[in-house]
Order: sequence, then C-alpha cells, then structure tokens
Amino acid sequence: MPANRDPFDILRVHDPVDFTTLPNADSASAQALFEAITNSPRPDRSRVRRRRRIIALAVLAALLAAATWVALTRDITAVGVACYGTTDLDADRVGIAPAVAPTVDLCVAPWEEGPLTNPDVARGQVPPLTGCVTAEGILAVLPTDDPTICESLGLATPNPSQQPDRLDSIAQTEAEIVDYIAGEECVAPDEAEVRVRSILDDNGLKDWTITRQPTRTDRPCTSIAFDTAAKTVILVPHPLRP
Repeated sequence: MPANRDPFDILRVHDPVDFTTLPNADSASAQALFEAITNSPRPDRSRVRRRRRIIALAVLAALLAAATWVALTRDITAVGVACYGTTDLDADRVGIAPAVAPTVDLCVAPWEEGPLTNPDVARGQVPPLTGCVTAEGILAVLPTDDPTICESLGLATPNPSQQPDRLDSIAQTEAEIVDYIAGEECVAPDEAEVRVRSILDDNGLKDWTITRQPTRTDRPCTSIAFDTAAKTVILVPHPLRP
C-alpha cells in the first residue's frame, strides 16, 4: 500500500462490498448471524431489557497507523472486544474490530472519549477494567475489579498467552490481501482466489475459506471483504477503475 494513501480511502475506492448483493438486515440469515454473535450466557432478569446499542471502534494494526469510529448496524459480523458501560451484559457497549490483539486496554479510549458512560463514573474517567471471554470468543471488558465477575456472569477468564499472536497474524494477513488487491489495476476472480489462498496459507491461516459473490459482466474485477468471525475472505465483483 503506498505510504501516502489513507487505507480507508483505498477500501472506499475498491468498494469492498457490493451492498446490493447482501441480504437485508431483517432476513433470516442476518438475524441468525446477529443472534449467534450477541447471545451469551447470562443470569435471569425480571426487568425489561434496555435497547441494545453497539457502537464500533474500528482499530487498524499499528502498521497502518490509523483509527476511525464507525457506526455499525444490526447485521454486523463480529467484534474482537466489547467494552461495556456496566457489569450488565445487556448494557450499552462499544465494539472494537479485531485488527489487533484483544486486550482490556483497548477499552480505555471509549471511556476517555465519551461513548461509554456510567452514573458511578465521572465523564472522561476510566474505571477499573476486567476482561472475560464470551462463548463466541469475544473479550467482554467490564468496568469492575471484581475477580469473580467472569464466573458470576457465566463467562470464561481469558488466557493472555493464547490469542494475541493469532490475531496479530490475522490483522497482518488481511492487510497483505488488501495491499495485493489495491496494487493491481484489475484482478480477475480466478486469479484473486489463487493469490488470496496462497497469502492465507503462507500466514498460517489454512483453516480460512474463500467465498465468491456471483460474477457480473459489468464487474470483471475483484474487491475484498472479510468475515473474520467466520474465518472467511469474500471476493466481491468490482468494476474496472475509471
């Protein structure tokens, strides 16, 4: 990727997702995916659940040297970290995309910058933070120093030695794939699939799969989308550059 190009500009130019081909957010498949991501064990509650709000903080790896706030709709795929405003798993939260290894430190900015608030915490202050792991592999970061919080919520205690290297590898691999597509005038789908498969394998991601959206005569080139939770690279038809 050229040093003077903003990574998000590159992604926008290459139109990573043809939204006309995606299922509606209210479709059965989208709803099933949303429920699989957001459902996790939690204690019974008699009160009415508050409307869930998810604000996503997309964080690129250090090599990209960029970060941006992104609002996500209900048909999101997955986040690596979920920063909670309270110790209630129904609370408002901020999601952080899994471009870097998940740590509780990633939840400092949402508290300092304001998306997360808590009546017991002064605005801009960062409370003690404790991470737990959901059944979907998301690091749920809660504003508490209670060492029993994970067990009490039916969540697992994270093992810091297991995930960082893997997620760093994923971030680097996705960046390499984006660099490859961005560096070519037009990559045909067959060629893209072969090269992406090679990049995945070379980076130890042999368990990842590649899917292709239906080809279109007016879109002979290829753009890229990622479903990190499903370990999938999606090849998206893209028109020739003007």
